[in-house]
Amino acid sequence: MFTFPEEQLASPVGYFAAQPGQLLNNGCWKIIRKLGWGTRSSTWLAEYTARAGVKERNSAIKIFTHKATTDPSTAREMEILEHSRNWGSSYHFPMLQQHFVEKSSWGEHLCLVLLPQGASLESLRFSNAEGGYLPLHVVKNVASETLEIIDSLHTEKIIHGDITADNILLAPQAGWEEDLPRSTNIEMKNVVVDGLVYPVVFSQPLPHGLEWNSSREDISDLEIILGGFGHAQSLGPNISLDATQNILPPEAISGRGVDRKADIWMFGCMIYHLLTGSPLFSSELPLSIEDIEQGITKIEEHLAASKKLSDAEVPATAAFLKSCLTVDTKKRRSANDLSGDKWVMEGHAHNKYYA
Repeated sequence: MFTFPEEQLASPVGYFAAQPGQLLNNGCWKIIRKLGWGTRSSTWLAEYTARAGVKERNSAIKIFTHKATTDPSTAREMEILEHSRNWGSSYHFPMLQQHFVEKSSWGEHLCLVLLPQGASLESLRFSNAEGGYLPLHVVKNVASETLEIIDSLHTEKIIHGDITADNILLAPQAGWEEDLPRSTNIEMKNVVVDGLVYPVVFSQPLPHGLEWNSSREDISDLEIILGGFGHAQSLGPNISLDATQNILPPEAISGRGVDRKADIWMFGCMIYHLLTGSPLFSSELPLSIEDIEQGITKIEEHLAASKKLSDAEVPATAAFLKSCLTVDTKKRRSANDLSGDKWVMEGHAHNKYYA
């Protein structure tokens, strides 16, 4: 595999090699800077230039690889995002504005125009060099907002299928557009592969104004957006999940029916990871139900051993996690039920949007 500091532009999956200043959709959009990338796409901040070159608004444009463009899951993702504008708490979703197709040497690339988003929750966790965890008061705020979003999805009979910190995006801080000229610093590097030059643009997410150890007062400004709808599906028979092995719910591993409760399992795995800095199940190999049950029984022990929580905080936190990570889906709590849990409500109490 070729070594690129960002997405593998030489990969046969076919990334679109966009550049700052490049025009898209017949000149309607001008790229300002790169926001980020993933295995299926890269995302760029662009300004609307269609009306006599006068900027009307800034948007994020998600440009899929050629391979992802032809994958049925991408069409499903676009359909779900189109419908999300009519859901409750719609501001918690990427808000699809329009879509179009661009072409490159790889072929066609689907482009989704979305409201701008900030960096991921995972990047906030990684910014803590002292163990890669987030404080309890931060995680409780994340939990309260995430459960509201999951409940909205489940009300619409949608399973997200990949609830992870990578897919929890932090909304940009107020005033980011006014600060855009000063905050944008384009960094590029040419990578040569087989005689071909690939101009790599480094990602520069929009600022969200938070630190991993932000105070209770500052974290009350937390607003999150759920992204990563590439695994999302409508409820129905024969649903399969292809998320990372160590967050797959036991019903998916054993081949039993998958429903809304799969998202709750993944949510529980994410909350544990945020609190401790380590995944609950570290194996990349398929887990057995016995492995899963053993891991769950040791949650309280592992929380205490992590030293990230006080002794007084461990029992209630472990009890909450176990209610998310129940092997029996009938006993696993719903997003709506979990939102009213005392452990979560303590996060609501410190969030100005619930004050």
